[in-house]
Amino acid sequence: MEPVAGREITGACSPVSWVANPAETAAMLDAFFEEEDEDVIAFARGICAGCDVRQQCLDVALSRNERFGIWGGLTPDERKVLRRARKTNYDPEQEGPDE
Repeated sequence: MEPVAGREITGACSPVSWVANPAETAAMLDAFFEEEDEDVIAFARGICAGCDVRQQCLDVALSRNERFGIWGGLTPDERKVLRRARKTNYDPEQEGPDE
């Protein structure tokens, strides 16, 4: 897996953890792509909450317009709202959108 924003992924999302326990990792990764089960989505968000590259992960998802999965702790619908908010807050006199 390529680094996110130049940093290696650590923790539950780390390729090292995938190798350590493939069956558990497959179940964990499925959680990031659950669309309806709120408990599973909460589980994925919990993993994101402790991640030291959470913001970078979210930035990657926003830049790629990822339409599926939990990225940086946000669902696709939440990322869509965030993208719209960033566009709405854009001031051409500034270098970029307000955050």
